Amino acid sequence: MRALLGCLVLFLALAGCSSTVYGHGTVNSAPPRTTLSCAPGAVTATSAPFCFPLPAGFSDFTSKVPPEPKWTYQAIVSVAQHDLIEVVASSIGRDTDTDTDAKLAERADQLRIKTGQFETSSAGGLVPLQVDGARAFEQSLRYTSGVGARSILVYRGRTELRIACQFLEHGAEVQDACTRVIDTIQVVGLPH
Repeated sequence: MRALLGCLVLFLALAGCSSTVYGHGTVNSAPPRTTLSCAPGAVTATSAPFCFPLPAGFSDFTSKVPPEPKWTYQAIVSVAQHDLIEVVASSIGRDTDTDTDAKLAERADQLRIKTGQFETSSAGGLVPLQVDGARAFEQSLRYTSGVGARSILVYRGRTELRIACQFLEHGAEVQDACTRVIDTIQVVGLPH
């Protein structure tokens, strides 16, 4: 009986009855957030499609740093020069909520940092997860300078968002704060 059950589970998996690693169908089944409800003091940028609580011990440098060229919105919080969390976002011009998991994973893979790019000494593969109910992909990185990083790509509607957490001297503190940002960030889709 146990062997039969194992064969049935294997057959169903091979037959494609469960084609996602997110725990839902091939498209995001959670109702997408349409508005931000940011608490006073939340970290965000003007008109940004995201906000998150400032992690304890971190300072907000968002207003002091111009956005990166590829991204429209940028927020940066830091506990030390090489120990920071950066959140950037922009519109990708199409609604990703209707993309299959495979199509979205393919897009994320195109943006994945490869070993040797940007002075990385190692770059892990993408691990799927959810952030604020939206589909996301996480990658672990190590730079030749010794800086470690986590890079999380998040997709909601027309919004493509990256959470980049880098650490050198305050690894445990940044890792804890990064997890809190991932758990508390609110993300909305940008307008058409």
